[in-house]
Amino acid sequence: MGRIALRIAALTSLLALAMVCACLRPAGAGAARPIDTRALIPPSEIAATLRAMGLDPMMPPSRRGPYYVLHALDPGGIELRVVADAQFGDILALMPALPPIAYTPFYVRAPRILHLPETADDEQGVNANGGPATGDPTRDHFLPRVLRIPDDLPQ
Repeated sequence: MGRIALRIAALTSLLALAMVCACLRPAGAGAARPIDTRALIPPSEIAATLRAMGLDPMMPPSRRGPYYVLHALDPGGIELRVVADAQFGDILALMPALPPIAYTPFYVRAPRILHLPETADDEQGVNANGGPATGDPTRDHFLPRVLRIPDDLPQ
């Protein structure tokens, strides 16, 4: 009985210590630093940097905290999300704005397989009545000539 009480007391004190440590944090941790807007470079310089890299900005840069964020097109026509440092003008990240599936072509339907009836007469087609071709396109089926390779070569 004494061992169980000792274990419960040790676990309770450990839990209390963990809760106290979770509540403590260094001074200033998590506090946002104020941004001096006089030290920021203008958005036009970010756009000029992107143009020098061969990208075409699609919108003016918008500031989000210490960063500028915008979308640009690369030479291949893929839309990129650009993150730049507002104080130094460094390009920090270039990532696709859309998933790769957005750039794949869309096909309305799959290729069709045409089944053409075979004829006993290789030189001519047959008409709708089963007779020889008459030359009337409304009554004759289109049947291409078929090159037949003999099964057995003459010896």
